[in-house]
Amino acid sequence: MTPTRISVPAGATAVVVDFETLPVSPPVTPPSPPAPAESAIGTTLAVNTAAPAKIIGQDLATYTLARRPNAASSADYGLFRDGAYLTGADVTAVTYEGNNTFRETTTRHGAWRKVVSGASWVTTFVPPVSPTPSPRSPPNPTTPPPVGAPDAVDPTVIPPLPAGYVQTFLDEFSGNALDASKWTANTMTGPDSYGDRPIFDPSNVVVRNGLLHFTVDRVGDRARSGGIFTKEKFTQRFGFFEACYSYGSASDGDFASFWLTPWPNLRSWPDFGEIDINEGSSGTMLTSIHQRDLNPQYPAGDGRRNLSNKGTRLAADPSKVFNVFAVEWTPDYIRWLLNGVEGDRQDRGAGFFAKYPWVEPRQMLLQRFILQAGDPGSDWGGSIPANFDMSSTAKIAWVRVSQKV
Repeated sequence: MTPTRISVPAGATAVVVDFETLPVSPPVTPPSPPAPAESAIGTTLAVNTAAPAKIIGQDLATYTLARRPNAASSADYGLFRDGAYLTGADVTAVTYEGNNTFRETTTRHGAWRKVVSGASWVTTFVPPVSPTPSPRSPPNPTTPPPVGAPDAVDPTVIPPLPAGYVQTFLDEFSGNALDASKWTANTMTGPDSYGDRPIFDPSNVVVRNGLLHFTVDRVGDRARSGGIFTKEKFTQRFGFFEACYSYGSASDGDFASFWLTPWPNLRSWPDFGEIDINEGSSGTMLTSIHQRDLNPQYPAGDGRRNLSNKGTRLAADPSKVFNVFAVEWTPDYIRWLLNGVEGDRQDRGAGFFAKYPWVEPRQMLLQRFILQAGDPGSDWGGSIPANFDMSSTAKIAWVRVSQKV
């Protein structure tokens, strides 16, 4: 380009402008925003439906505590990473411990530690600060057996049906294998385990000599037993549910459980209304119902808020004799029986009947829980001792269900 001469008035100085050589300022680049820093150790998220807070992990991903999409329960909260849900439920708070490790506090079973790595994660139970488990202390004092209830029953004799009822299910555990048309052996391993602890194995479900046996084995430091359930094979709305069995041992931490849950289950725990026909251990029969806010006088997170139960002392060692544990579930009441005699009852309008329909068909579950120190529930139910008898066996003689005509 040729320099351009600009005419100026007389007496002024001429100016030559060369547009090729004029200095050009470089474009201004805005500074890059600093990368988000990893959140401080001890940062805690609590449930906040209006504006969920955030934690930045060591991987610089964003973590939030929010309700699971399409959750069955309004209290079903879990940890999210960049919108992807990480397993967990009923989480009320998450504390960041650094190195992509999070401590979750749940409404169900205390605290859990979640370690996230890429697309995978591992969740483990966080044991209490004290390594010594609390002694067994049932939520309510135990009461004597109901007046007139026999101390034990003959497992080879099935009593007459309750008046006005017809039989809809019966298993006397004949032959040498579990009847697969009626039951499924519970595995409870992997993601279905109890607090990520494998506590059941089908090898511990044994049928022989006219009895179902729940045996015990050990894998590493984990004692396991057996359990069975009827979902997808037998469910019933209302009726009389009975099982004749003996406990595996007289030890704390060894639970002989017979209970009902809805199937299909359209609500999360405890909204679906769990009915424990007997969740007994040692010398006690424990009858329970679980339902959200059953006892609002207790604060959220306190296990007693969602629980109503009654502990009954058994007259004879239940690991040496058989008893019949039963529940009659109707639209107007639920009552529990020991050897044919009523020991506990909830009527319509009291507690759970006032809030939930309790009409979903229910499956049966028969399980032998073996709790060890640090397991969810061992803080109130006790744990097996170091010298626990691994040869002990829980024996089930028969299970029967009937329905009103």
